[in-house]
Amino acid sequence: MKNFILAMLLFIPMSMFADVETHETFNNNFGFVGTKGTRTIYIKGNLERVDEATEMTGKFAMMMSQGKTKRKSIQITDLGKKLIYSIDPDKSVYSKIDIKDIEMTDSTYDMDSLKDNFEYEIKDMKESKVINGFSAKHYIATMRIIGDDKTDTLKIIDDMWVSKNVPEWKTINNYNRLLKTSFSKNSKGKGLKYMKDFYKKIAEIEGYPVKSDISMFTSASDDNKEDNSQGMQSLMGGQGDGNKSENGMRMFHSLTEVKSINKKSLNSNLFKLKSEWKEIGN
Repeated sequence: MKNFILAMLLFIPMSMFADVETHETFNNNFGFVGTKGTRTIYIKGNLERVDEATEMTGKFAMMMSQGKTKRKSIQITDLGKKLIYSIDPDKSVYSKIDIKDIEMTDSTYDMDSLKDNFEYEIKDMKESKVINGFSAKHYIATMRIIGDDKTDTLKIIDDMWVSKNVPEWKTINNYNRLLKTSFSKNSKGKGLKYMKDFYKKIAEIEGYPVKSDISMFTSASDDNKEDNSQGMQSLMGGQGDGNKSENGMRMFHSLTEVKSINKKSLNSNLFKLKSEWKEIGN
């Protein structure tokens, strides 16, 4: 029955779904590889294009960029052809990836994932507010990986605001469903089941996240907490949160905010390669 339903989804006329154009801002901090910028996402049936304008903010990344701290990129995904194109518009070059060559999970992690305990919780914060014109509800999703000493070795927290009044969010969900179907055929083994369960639970929240604040934390025992903190501060280029957070040391932080989502009639040429773009090896 499941395979029958998935097959039927592929035959749903794409004309039933309007095209969508989304504008977002993002700010990612992993210490030395911090980035911020803007993102425009175009969806037309089983086609997606993502345009990003990125600025490097991490100290190490800025040093390695040799003065070029800003860059543009384009990614076009064609689920009909099972291809992903990564484009550097400044250099007029692109690389091509066949979706069937991408493995979603590495089964070698299966046995390791069984050695730890995992817990996750999706909490409705029972509050609402308007974000960039979207009426949204507040949820906090938390996943904990618990070590042998019964303390959190890793914690992921997604503080999100989800809206139901997003134009054509069903179009976005339909594309994501087709994308997941394309990649699921490449999965090997059970993979990291706890992660799948966690995000499956998040997906049950009806609506579209118009603001998502994701953080990853690690913790250490009292005996080596200070040494680990200093070492991690050095690794993070001095931008880690150290022991200041009650959740532990923040290793990664990503803030994404939707500025606008609009129904559009997108030209198919937007999802095609330009003649001046030359293919290079992956």
